[in-house]
Amino acid sequence: MDNFELHEIVNVSLPVELIHFEGTGYLHHNLLKWSTATEHNSDYFSVQRSSNGFDWSEVVTIQSTGNSTERTDYTYIDNYLNNGTIYYKLIQYDFDGKSKEYGPISITYTQPSKKVIMYVNTLGQEVDFTYKGMVIEVYDDLTTRKVIRW
Repeated sequence: MDNFELHEIVNVSLPVELIHFEGTGYLHHNLLKWSTATEHNSDYFSVQRSSNGFDWSEVVTIQSTGNSTERTDYTYIDNYLNNGTIYYKLIQYDFDGKSKEYGPISITYTQPSKKVIMYVNTLGQEVDFTYKGMVIEVYDDLTTRKVIRW
């Protein structure tokens, strides 16, 4: 009589197969993008932000597709900006409450330097930088600032 063993092969699929998670900084916002190749029993994504990489707060939750064998693309625009580096991480939650964390990624924002393109007095006349009195400085991004020169 031959001895044999019976092994059960269980096909366990990962809840989400993440393709990428990335962020791009723009002048007035940060754009976060991620894509999944497949999703199985996925409930939602939590986007979290940190200014130091240690203390995290949830920014938004995004409903996931749930179950999919096709690529799914997600985006989120975060209007929060500070001068320096902002960290983001993505947490995917299953319907059963289990989670998986992705990241962190970082986006560094530096306030662009503005250049004055014109000086205007209170009568709306263009003047030079030596003009005394109230002057409106017009910058290259078309923002303005009132200055009093003595």
